[in-house]
Amino acid sequence: FQQFKNSIKTYKKDSKGIDNWTATELQSLPDNILENFVDSLNDSMKAAATPHQNLMSLHPCLGKPNNGVRTICKTPVLYRALLRTI
Repeated sequence: FQQFKNSIKTYKKDSKGIDNWTATELQSLPDNILENFVDSLNDSMKAAATPHQNLMSLHPCLGKPNNGVRTICKTPVLYRALLRTI
């Protein structure tokens, strides 16, 4: 739990993930609620059953100044925070 809490505390970006969470929002949750998130993520990792939200990513197409395009990948914040702990 503490590793996950440190992960979101030190996460520098505060953009919303595809799961509609920001690191700031997760930081503001009471510990008992955040522990439920962490327990669920840990259970899914032990069972080798990743929640389907972690498998989703949004690839919006952004315009570039020279009329080209590029994509970026929006991933779930919970997944990003989890990966920072392992």
